[in-house]
Amino acid sequence: MISRVILGLTFANIAAVAGACGTKGNAIDGTIRGRSYSVKSAIAYRVPGIVLDSHLYFTGVLLTNASIDCRTTSDQISYKNLQVASIGIASNYAVDGGVPPGTFHIGPLGFGLTGPQAAASAAFASTDSSCNPSAAQTRSGSVTLSNVNGPIEGSFDVVLDSSDHVTGSFSATECTGVPLQFDVGLWGGDGGIANCH
Repeated sequence: MISRVILGLTFANIAAVAGACGTKGNAIDGTIRGRSYSVKSAIAYRVPGIVLDSHLYFTGVLLTNASIDCRTTSDQISYKNLQVASIGIASNYAVDGGVPPGTFHIGPLGFGLTGPQAAASAAFASTDSSCNPSAAQTRSGSVTLSNVNGPIEGSFDVVLDSSDHVTGSFSATECTGVPLQFDVGLWGGDGGIANCH
């Protein structure tokens, strides 16, 4: 669920806009379904009150080969040859209003259980020259947040449902006001391949 929300956010908000965030400290090492991923831009966001629980906090990072910044759109257009890595952490506790630094393991968050809990998720998606999507999600591994003040920084080491082992790092500018929107271009619907650009 976490990674589907992340991917929905990603594809709903990527557009070819100017002023892309820098790539310093951003890398994806390994291949996903036989494809290498390049990183041109990175943004991060922190969201309180996600998934119908006012005490659940979320931090997400988007790494992509597209030129993006903190401006958002909901144009529901699919983009050719797009690559996106979406890394996220959800927790039921916070430090300074968000997920604190630490290492978080891939897995579900145990709703309804007492005590502090956190879980990480990552998903990797791409489109081909006809905007046909391909995606892989994590089965195991971990995500580490090393800094949450200023750029959101950290690393990941994950194994995907495609059996690929992927590592990487991120240093992303934090955006505010990123809306939770699902993209019909990735998941099917009115956008889809008909709006391929």
